[in-house]
Amino acid sequence: MLAGTLDGRGAPSFAGRPVIGVPAERISRYATRILGTQLDIRAAPGASHGRVAEAVGRALDGRAEVRTRDGSRAEATRQSRTVYGVVLIAALSFVLIALAVARMVVSNTFSVVLAQRTRQLALLRCIGADRAQVRRVILRQGLLLGTGASAAGVLLGTALCAAGTALLGTLDLGPVRLSLTPAPVVCVLAGLFGVLLTFLAVRGPARAASAVPPIAALGGAHQAAARPAARRAAVFSGLLLVCGTALLAAGALGGPPLSLLAATTGAISTFFGVLRLSHRLLPPIVGALGVLARKACGTTGRLSTEQLRRNPGRTGATGAALLLGVTVMVSAVTALGITGNSLMPLVSARQPADFSATGGSGPLPAGALTALTAEPRLGVTPVRSATLTVDGRRTVVVSADPRLLNPTADGVERAGHLPDGTALTVLGGDTGTHRVTAAGRPGTTLRFDGGRASLPLSLQAGAALYVTPATMDRLAPGTAVTTVWIGPAEGTDRLAARRAVDRALAAYPQVEVTDTTAQVESLRALLDRMMLITMALLGFSVAIAGIGVAATLMLGVSERAREIGMLRAIGPSGRQLRGMLTLEAVLLSLAGALVGTVLGVGYGWTAARSVTSAVGTVGGPPVLPVLGVLALTILIGLSAAVLPARRVRRMTIVAALHTT
Repeated sequence: MLAGTLDGRGAPSFAGRPVIGVPAERISRYATRILGTQLDIRAAPGASHGRVAEAVGRALDGRAEVRTRDGSRAEATRQSRTVYGVVLIAALSFVLIALAVARMVVSNTFSVVLAQRTRQLALLRCIGADRAQVRRVILRQGLLLGTGASAAGVLLGTALCAAGTALLGTLDLGPVRLSLTPAPVVCVLAGLFGVLLTFLAVRGPARAASAVPPIAALGGAHQAAARPAARRAAVFSGLLLVCGTALLAAGALGGPPLSLLAATTGAISTFFGVLRLSHRLLPPIVGALGVLARKACGTTGRLSTEQLRRNPGRTGATGAALLLGVTVMVSAVTALGITGNSLMPLVSARQPADFSATGGSGPLPAGALTALTAEPRLGVTPVRSATLTVDGRRTVVVSADPRLLNPTADGVERAGHLPDGTALTVLGGDTGTHRVTAAGRPGTTLRFDGGRASLPLSLQAGAALYVTPATMDRLAPGTAVTTVWIGPAEGTDRLAARRAVDRALAAYPQVEVTDTTAQVESLRALLDRMMLITMALLGFSVAIAGIGVAATLMLGVSERAREIGMLRAIGPSGRQLRGMLTLEAVLLSLAGALVGTVLGVGYGWTAARSVTSAVGTVGGPPVLPVLGVLALTILIGLSAAVLPARRVRRMTIVAALHTT
């Protein structure tokens, strides 16, 4: 009777292995001759854990590793430190991207607000305020805003963490107790970083607002004075694009490892060039999209398109935040998708065989090897291994007949031509003579092949050297078989071979069988999960950009109040004006998303090409995730227009016309 299924895809140690979970008290119903792999010992009250560990080690005569609880905790911490570091760096990368988008949103919002206050700032200059005073006033406003927003963000984040901790407390996690509450120092640093980010975001708009001369601001001559600076900025942006494009081409056509560095540098250079030219790039794209909008929506589409094209600086600054989020998201998704499609077939094709069988912590039982060899549907390759002392260091050496292995596996062809007395090494680069000693035997010498080969590690985990069977007989005669690589015989399919393996090992439950294809599928599932996590985390950046779009539209409603009142007076209804604002948000979001998608696909393909250039790049960007990003961007644009459109619909004609 089947009571349930156990999904082991989430645990890498289960990959390729049949696993059945049953209660401990009923294990005898399902299997016999069960071997224990771990023994947990509870010390008596008051006993020293160290002395108990020493006593257990003496009782076992050193045949097993004994650890105290503190030692096990330290070992687990050491093993997880690398994973923790990788996860921390990835999380900080996503946070930095979100902060970069937030900085662009704050800077754009202040630019719009200060543009609306140009007359007020000019009057301040006329009555005696100098540039430094105006700049200090604006910076103080930014500091106050950053302090209040950072404090609110810290409080909200702490509340959400507390709610998450309470939710985890309701789950049955056994002895594990999880707390998501941030440390006080984290809250303080987050608040300070938010204030600093706001201050840096306000510096640019404050400098631009304080640089406007009183007469030029009141008379409208400031734009003409700013043209030389705009030309210099355009020339610099063009240089960034040219240099970045050349580096991208070098990354796509060159070989590793410099190709990845060239691709990364080129992507950063071209992206900053595009951001600096967004006020020139996005309005024409909005105009092209507006052709369809005018045909579909008539006057509403025409008004929306003209409004976005009439303010190219605001359109470029607002769309740049969306452009950043979409570009990074599509780049990551494309790079992961193409890399997975390119490497998965290679990983599967370079395995020594389809299945591997090991005896656990000891040698493979002789009866299991005999049973496997007796199966006519299987091709069996025994692997012998020994732990020898090479130049004073304990090293695992393996040996197998290369004629029985998968010929496409890495290093198998070299192993077939390897002379006796020479070893393939995982590290490579050393062709000297090394001294090898084994317990109870005199020392001998062994030469290393100069190249690097992954064959020793492929044949058995932890192995560093591969030698021929004759060399193994000379170094360590009588070495037991520890691993067997198994493949289907000629004319046998994979499923039939797996059934033959299970049939041959039915009497040996301690033998662990690994399916290499299942390992490849586990790796593919890991890449798919990474893609989903990346999209989810980077989605916050796009959402922050959507808030910027909403803020810009809301400020635009205040700035265009008289225009909206005149439109209401000559005919368009509140519903039509609400549709106009909604269409503006959609056109702006779609323009940023299209440019970001094109850039992201190009960057992602180049990065994947630089990584997989040695094996060949297979396939293109994943279509569904990219379409999902476009759909998410349009949805964010629609959401950003809700509050501004609602305000427009509630605005009366008289109140709008009396707005100054």
